[in-house]
Amino acid sequence: VRGHVSQSRMTIRYAIGKNTTEGMTHMMCIDGTEGERPPRPPRHQDRLGWTCWRAALRRGTGRRTHQLRVHCSAVGHPIVGDFTYSHKKDSGPYRMMLHAYYLRIPTGKELIEVCAPDPFVTAMDSNWVPHRVAHRLEETIQELK
Repeated sequence: VRGHVSQSRMTIRYAIGKNTTEGMTHMMCIDGTEGERPPRPPRHQDRLGWTCWRAALRRGTGRRTHQLRVHCSAVGHPIVGDFTYSHKKDSGPYRMMLHAYYLRIPTGKELIEVCAPDPFVTAMDSNWVPHRVAHRLEETIQELK
């Protein structure tokens, strides 16, 4: 996410609604009221430079389109490379730096759990060099299960 994140944990409680602004109906927006249940707070953070941090985000209940993107932008920390929710300012990165590292999908018959390799590590991309690690990703995933 962009900006200096001073808290190691954060809970965001904004309701999300459809954007009715002309030309922006493909976007979601903060509705101005608190949502029913907030997403889980971020726990894992690597400082990747002076202006961005890697954070583990956990979505709460509900199936709102762009929920993580809207909430991060609303608290002043848009996801790196998110052209839409940075108000068309963040166009530098080659992709949006959002990755589903761990998915847990309960179905009526079984629990499906999937873990995808983290693309934001030096072994995958030499441009990624953490400056400080606040929490280890693997430990955070185990805690959130």
